[in-house]
Amino acid sequence: MFKFLACYTVATDSKVSIERVPMRVRCLGCGEIFQIDPHDQKTWACPRYDAFQNYRLFSNNEFRIDSIEVKHRVAKAKELVCTT
Repeated sequence: MFKFLACYTVATDSKVSIERVPMRVRCLGCGEIFQIDPHDQKTWACPRYDAFQNYRLFSNNEFRIDSIEVKHRVAKAKELVCTT
């Protein structure tokens, strides 16, 4: 999707690297913080309190940019080539 959106813009040759972090929740019964897999119901219960889906999201809604590297080069319109 990014490559399509960047096509014929100053970001034509840009790359995006995404690292997903595990989803962690806090049990509302005991306060335990544990990791769940949204695609595996076996992980949806607190390992200490054994309550099923009795939690709030603790992490995994973050968005952080670790670095941006910019190489300045002015391209003429006919130099911009997109391969989407």
